[in-house]
Amino acid sequence: YDDTTAEEGVWFEIHDPIGQYYGSFKCRYLDPYSPKSELIMGRLRKKYAAAMRSKAMSELDAGRAVFVEGVLMDWKDVLDENDKPVPFKLADALEFFGDDDNRWLLNEISALANDVMNFQKIADVEEVEKN
Repeated sequence: YDDTTAEEGVWFEIHDPIGQYYGSFKCRYLDPYSPKSELIMGRLRKKYAAAMRSKAMSELDAGRAVFVEGVLMDWKDVLDENDKPVPFKLADALEFFGDDDNRWLLNEISALANDVMNFQKIADVEEVEKN
């Protein structure tokens, strides 16, 4: 992967299986083998560990929070249940993805953000596609 692309993030447009648009999400790539990524994710896991121990937060919610805070950088065109724009703030993102109706959306974003091929230089991707 390209370090600059991974750090600056990539925008992903999310559509459901019938083509309805649900917004664009900017994510960074955190290489699971990178010391920097390990440090970021370790700090976030530690941040939410106390909430899990006290049962104030489930393990699933803590994992979601780690992803939202560590990987998700921004979003565009995200609407609430009343079709009102949702601003991108950590608290709003945690609430939005805490809704059972939006879990599939977070799974889609997570799959794209964890695919190293999405964080290549454009020239590198074009070269691979030629071969």
